[in-house]
Amino acid sequence: MKNLLIVSVLAMLFFTACEDDENATIDAKNYYQGYELEYSEVENKTTARAYFRKKDETGEFLPLENGAEVKVNDSLLTRDAQSLAIYYTEFSGFVDTNYYEYADKEGNMYTNEFHLSEVDEIGFLSGTGPFNLTSDYDIKWEGPPVGDNETIFFRIGYEKGEIITLKANKEGATQVYLEEKDLMQLGKGEAQMVIYRVLEQPVENTNEAGGRMHLIYSSGLVPVRIE
Repeated sequence: MKNLLIVSVLAMLFFTACEDDENATIDAKNYYQGYELEYSEVENKTTARAYFRKKDETGEFLPLENGAEVKVNDSLLTRDAQSLAIYYTEFSGFVDTNYYEYADKEGNMYTNEFHLSEVDEIGFLSGTGPFNLTSDYDIKWEGPPVGDNETIFFRIGYEKGEIITLKANKEGATQVYLEEKDLMQLGKGEAQMVIYRVLEQPVENTNEAGGRMHLIYSSGLVPVRIE
């Protein structure tokens, strides 16, 4: 079973909005391209993901039709068993330069180059936690403030239980606020936390539907006690 604290950021951003449509058939030009590159510091692993939506970034999620495929650095992305619409592959270590190649069902090829080093590192400051149920906390991080087109996500909770997600997306922000009500919702216990920096970029070489890339630096899971 996957740890729900480390679901992909695209899932946090989008997957509550609409359902996957396994049976949808549309023109190849209407496949919106969504990409995600994530480096996890704790796991020392780079994960490349792709998803496709109908016509734009708010449309239904679509699986690729026969004849279509997506590769990163010549590695074919496979469909995530827990989703109809997420494709992924993993690389050991920090992989900076990544070439996405999407071939649609009509044989059109769209190639884009992305550099993971364009997103700044992020991690927890020493001394973050433990947390008391009856207190509020300013969660600060190692690394620069929130930049242009960036969002910081902070997640805390339990592998098979309650999870809280907080975010900061105002340029210049240096913290997120963990409130007493959030901790009361989680309850006491040995929890885990993770913090992400997400940088959004346009996909330059695409079809009429367009596309977007999310470059992500993740702290990886860190144990923390709620008392």
